[in-house]
Amino acid sequence: MKRCLLLSALLCVFSITHMYAETTTPSITLTTTKTDVIEMKFGCRTAHTIHIDWGDGKLVETVEIADSATVYPTASSAAIHPTVVTGTPVNGGKIKIYADDIKFFVIDADQQITELDVTGATNLGYIKVNDNSFTTIDLSKNNQLEYVSLDDNKLETLTLGDAPNLTQLLASGMSIAKIKLTGCPSLTNVNLADNKITTIDVSANTKMTTLALTNNLLTEIDCSACESLKYLRLSGNRFAAANSVIFPTSSANLTQVLLKDNYFKLSTLPVTTARTYTYYPQNPYPSPKEIALGGTIDLSSELTLQGLSDKEETTTYRWIKKKDNTILTPGTDYTEVSAGVFKFDKELSDTIYCVMSTNAFPKFTGTTNSYKTDLSVVVTEAAITLNTTKVEEVELQLGCATGHKVFIDWGDGMPVETVEINDSLAVFGQNTMKPTVVTGIPKGTIKIYGRDMLYFGADEQEVTSIDVTKAVQLGVLKVPTNKLGELNVTNNEELYYIYAEENELSALDVTHCPKLIWLSANGNKLESIDLTACSDLYNLNLSENLLSSIDLSVCNDLGPCRLSNNNLEEIIMPSEGVAPTTTLDVKNNKLTISTLPEKTLGMSSASRLTYAPQAPYVLPKDITAGTVVDLSSELKAFGVSDKEETTTYTWRLKTSGTALQKDVDYTEKDGVFTFTGTELADSVYCVMATAAYPKFTGTANMFKTTNVHITVPAGVDENTVSSRIITTGNGLIKVLNAENNDMIEVFSLNGALVTTRKVSENMETIKVVPGSYIVKIGNKRCSVIVP
Repeated sequence: MKRCLLLSALLCVFSITHMYAETTTPSITLTTTKTDVIEMKFGCRTAHTIHIDWGDGKLVETVEIADSATVYPTASSAAIHPTVVTGTPVNGGKIKIYADDIKFFVIDADQQITELDVTGATNLGYIKVNDNSFTTIDLSKNNQLEYVSLDDNKLETLTLGDAPNLTQLLASGMSIAKIKLTGCPSLTNVNLADNKITTIDVSANTKMTTLALTNNLLTEIDCSACESLKYLRLSGNRFAAANSVIFPTSSANLTQVLLKDNYFKLSTLPVTTARTYTYYPQNPYPSPKEIALGGTIDLSSELTLQGLSDKEETTTYRWIKKKDNTILTPGTDYTEVSAGVFKFDKELSDTIYCVMSTNAFPKFTGTTNSYKTDLSVVVTEAAITLNTTKVEEVELQLGCATGHKVFIDWGDGMPVETVEINDSLAVFGQNTMKPTVVTGIPKGTIKIYGRDMLYFGADEQEVTSIDVTKAVQLGVLKVPTNKLGELNVTNNEELYYIYAEENELSALDVTHCPKLIWLSANGNKLESIDLTACSDLYNLNLSENLLSSIDLSVCNDLGPCRLSNNNLEEIIMPSEGVAPTTTLDVKNNKLTISTLPEKTLGMSSASRLTYAPQAPYVLPKDITAGTVVDLSSELKAFGVSDKEETTTYTWRLKTSGTALQKDVDYTEKDGVFTFTGTELADSVYCVMATAAYPKFTGTANMFKTTNVHITVPAGVDENTVSSRIITTGNGLIKVLNAENNDMIEVFSLNGALVTTRKVSENMETIKVVPGSYIVKIGNKRCSVIVP
């Protein structure tokens, strides 16, 4: 009896434990790719055991977990003493941890954690999981957090909610693009270095003493509210403009400021009273990489400034050859037309740069830390030339590999510097492209100097010709709604985007553009195009051209594909059968039920395929009764259906739309038609309908043939219906109520005379081979089908 009771108790415990694993929500869930022992460390508010499912659905009870006081004995202590728990993950490594009051959670580096969910651990105060592989973590439910350390994972998303007690946030060396700190007012130490953060709001973090944001993508930051700030580390970002870094309103506590490796000029570099201020080196001044012969470089903005000095200082300029560090000679190699303004009338074979020195910022010195311009070369040949019929201001959009000015000759032979042109990150680093807009009045052929041009745009600028063959780094070419009759991109192998819609192009050779992912050339006069080199193509718009066929066989990454309003009779679809995945628009072409593309495997619904209407199926204008009309090619199709569908054919009169009668006006077998020769008051056409392409419906979108006039064979004189009654059956033609001496003639449908007979009785019976015939009685006739 006791044994039975003990067994029952054990079964009960097992049952409860098993139910716990299945129905209770875990506090922490994680996935690892490790197959051997993994180590985790815990601390709870009170000391007790916890349960862990190592991936097999079975709960394993741990040793007793230390309480908060044991783990973290003093608030000032940097060391913690959590309880170590080890286990071996199984069945894919999804581990579930059950406990309501986990306060401390630590996983050592390189435990191959690919997923981590702590949203159920609402009492979590301390988390440290560094150097693993998870890409996202949500801490918005963990409002008791005090310490977060997540360095060197693969995080792209780190979500913080309201964590009023959080003081330490360490999340460096990852790919975080944005983070919200406004719900964490107690933060004192923040290290988000080596991420991809573009913007950050620290206005609520007034207690912060250390802010490390080195090597991110910041262009501005306002620290005016952070009056406790001691250490501000902002090196390696994209700060450039004056006032892009705003120091605390009261900088009494500011001890260290790191601003090196940004894009400040001498004239925009911030001034601070911090004990340690590292501002050197900076990225070069963004002067043109190509100086057009006769062009002027204006560096006068850097001429006078106070900076860290107690008085205004004057900058000295030295132009130097890169090859041998020879200093150029003023008056010989260049002319200083005014203070800080330099003109180059002599072609130089070597790359040059200008070193700017000033006591306003005296640490700009030596080979490594000097402040200088970008490397430049004096050239005579432009990267891009174009002509336009506009007489008013022309607007161009430019982007370069690195941010710098370029020279443009607007047609008068006097090249001028532009504003600083956005670099590749500024142009391409956001959801929308952001090139720099430059404007000028055309006075002839426009010449643009800059071989590192990545983006060129001239939208709706009446451009009649353009040469981009020397801009070999060009990645985006945007010239829509112009007057271009030619566009040569055979030397532009780096092109990813071509926008050339609404021009007058009769040809476009993209066989040397293997990286092309976007081609928009609708509204031109293209009769053919070769896309066999463009296997990465994603977006294709060739609508409103003159294409008769197109080969998309290599374009297996196509998303949207627009080919409407051409003369297409053939489309060779992508070979893998999945693309296009987003849209395929082929309406208003010359495709038929048998040549239309089917819904691809990648399309989420049939509505992604737009095919109606199409041009009519072409038949001869005149067809003699008895001639075969073969539409059997359109009989079967899959189209957008999940099975093969059969086409229904309806012949109608052209004007009235009245349907013809099968077996009276025509015979049909599997889409092959023969007209019997009955009198038809009008031309006819055939409507083809099928569930394979159900949008072929209604007056505007039906799929039909061209209009056909049915002519009577030469052996039949009249085209009227006999008033006499003619019956058929068993291979017999019976003529009732025939008048004496009437001549009965029987013709095949091709007009050949089969037999003739003179009426001698009221009813005549004629034996023929079953088939279709025309019976003529006197000057009247009738078509018959003899079974």
